[in-house]
Amino acid sequence: MRRATNRENPQRLMTEVVVYTRRELTKRMAVFGATLSIGPPRAWATGLLESEAGEIRGVPVAYRRISVDTLLRIKADMDRILRRGDVSDNPTFRSYIEKRCYEPPETMPDARSVVILAVADRRHDVDVRIEGRLVTVPIPPGYTRDEVSPEDVQTFVRRYVLRDDTARLEPVQLPLKLVAARAGLAEYGKNNIAFVRGLGSFHRLLGFFTEQPCPPGGWHSVGPMHLCKGCSICLQCCPTGAIRPDRFVIDAGRCVTLYNELPDPMPAWMPPRAHNALVGCTLCQWTCPANVDALDRVGKLAEFTEEETTMLLSGEIDEALGASVAAKIERNGLSGDLLHLARNLRLVVQA
Repeated sequence: MRRATNRENPQRLMTEVVVYTRRELTKRMAVFGATLSIGPPRAWATGLLESEAGEIRGVPVAYRRISVDTLLRIKADMDRILRRGDVSDNPTFRSYIEKRCYEPPETMPDARSVVILAVADRRHDVDVRIEGRLVTVPIPPGYTRDEVSPEDVQTFVRRYVLRDDTARLEPVQLPLKLVAARAGLAEYGKNNIAFVRGLGSFHRLLGFFTEQPCPPGGWHSVGPMHLCKGCSICLQCCPTGAIRPDRFVIDAGRCVTLYNELPDPMPAWMPPRAHNALVGCTLCQWTCPANVDALDRVGKLAEFTEEETTMLLSGEIDEALGASVAAKIERNGLSGDLLHLARNLRLVVQA
């Protein structure tokens, strides 16, 4: 049984391209600080972001505002993509799209703008012990709760974006990647993931309706970032062929992430080597040159004892040990049925 980590071939691929892409890469991403401040732009953002920027508890945040009037244009974008047949017909993925709402909620019918934010995030690792060996299993950004809480984000928006501590905010149900791209906050990678200058793809996107108007403008072209030109690293490392060379939109119905987020059985066509994370997939982000300066942004989610690991791999959850494991992962905000996560762990270790 080999060590279950994604740092072998992906790291080698990345090392090969750094030689000729380094001068084009973003400057080094700021390391999360220990300060508990919520504040306006800091030095980390200088020259890095075209968008506005700040920090929450030392964590970099970039943001933009976009008028509610543009949401119908964003819906038209999505409709065109659907008409072209670029989007997978996988029923689970389609259900995600159908949940999108492009109008202000009933609780805020007079909403006039949307604040879209990218909060810096990091990969987290889970360490397990198998026959005395330490095995590291990664979790990509976006699945765990880090230093920044939802309350922190809303405080930041009111105080530094809207300049009104009493402003009302309502979460959006929008295609956040597309909103971020149209607002000029993010660019798409060839892997269809949103990249923010200075943060790469290691971030969480959040959006809020607000009753404040925003300045005119805020409508940007959508396309792959300049580093994608002539690069096919993510395409080559995708184990299921979800990233397509002839289309901008990936085939979500073949993406590992779609399946390991759910407890349903894995499709028969899924190759064993595709399993590389406790949930989600790290391969196309871990190998992307745009993320080279974010790769050392790694947190430790939990460490399981050999007894706990053996239980998870067996698929038979002991009450006491199961409670211990659940407490470790829930403490950092990772959600999911324990049997579901145990299945994913088993697939990664066996890959």
